[in-house]
Amino acid sequence: MREMKDARIRRVLGGVMNWKSFFARVFFCEVAFFVATVASAEDLGYELRKAAMNGKTDAVIQLLSRGANVDSKTPEGATALTLAAQGGFTETVQALLAQGASVSPRIKGDWTILMLAAQNGHTSTVEVLVNAGANVNDVKEDGWTALMLAAQNGHEQTVSALLARGAETAAQNANGTTALMKAAQNGKTAAARALLDGGAAVDTQAKDGGSALMLAAQNGHLDCLELLIAKGANVELSDSRGLTALQIATYTGHADVVRALLEAGADADASATDGTTALLLAAREGRADAVDVLLAAGADADKAADDGTTALFAASFDGKLEIVNALLSHGADVNGRARGGWTPLMVASQAGHLAVVEVLLEHGADVNAVTEKGASALAVARQTNKNDVVDLLKQAGATR
Repeated sequence: MREMKDARIRRVLGGVMNWKSFFARVFFCEVAFFVATVASAEDLGYELRKAAMNGKTDAVIQLLSRGANVDSKTPEGATALTLAAQGGFTETVQALLAQGASVSPRIKGDWTILMLAAQNGHTSTVEVLVNAGANVNDVKEDGWTALMLAAQNGHEQTVSALLARGAETAAQNANGTTALMKAAQNGKTAAARALLDGGAAVDTQAKDGGSALMLAAQNGHLDCLELLIAKGANVELSDSRGLTALQIATYTGHADVVRALLEAGADADASATDGTTALLLAAREGRADAVDVLLAAGADADKAADDGTTALFAASFDGKLEIVNALLSHGADVNGRARGGWTPLMVASQAGHLAVVEVLLEHGADVNAVTEKGASALAVARQTNKNDVVDLLKQAGATR
């Protein structure tokens, strides 16, 4: 009897184990099917994005018909629509939109699809995206807009298309920069003209006080600068350092821009917050052409900064012989004194600029002048072992 019971138990247990094996097989089959399905979906998404990136519209349509997810994304957030728009494949963009592709995804860096198309100047794509609901005034986390990106790269037609669809010219990024400023900075005159014709304010200032005119001047974009002036840009506007477009252009050595600003009425002797003038900046930076333009326009050769530094002092300090000669020929005071009583001759002697020392002496530099602490040109030349300068000073009558 017991043997019979044991046999029945074994048969039951055997059946249970067989059922467990059966269900295990079913489970693993379902998992495998799920994995295969996921892999298939991922493959379709990849192929869809690849086709969109290359503007293969027929392939895009075929993949969508096979069930590819129109909004599948890369790890960076790019969809097929992102890639098609970035490449300017308008027909492909239209096909994706027709299948319900979203215009709102953003990729790493907070870029919208519209921004990518605008940055690359794909005007027809931009128009299609806006018509499909893309927000023309969306901003990145740093405040950049599609209009700024198009303007920065000089895409005039894209700028015009965005403006026609309500893009705001007054928008400013995190630094306070506008689309017009970006166009001016990069010398994109046609884009700047489109922005101005679209109502952009010509004298808007960024957080650092910079303006479109200053940016054009800084980078030597004469055509753009002349456009801004013609549209009423204020040539006397100054930034947070008190620098005007004239001083900025002088500092960066764009003599043609300096001339244009002076002809437009810029004050040749305007001072920054520390008293620095355009002429002093030109002398300090060795911008001989700009020095000539400023002097010809009547710039004061002796106007000093707050520390008493003049253009002649700066040029003598750096050994800029051509500029020293130009300043002296326009009446610069050869014995003008900076802070501490230092003269151009002293700093030229200390630095060992023999030719400059010679020219200064020829123009009447006081060879025996001393600083407030009693140092002379001869003394500082000796301290720095400028023996050729020492000999020249002695020949000129230096006694201390």
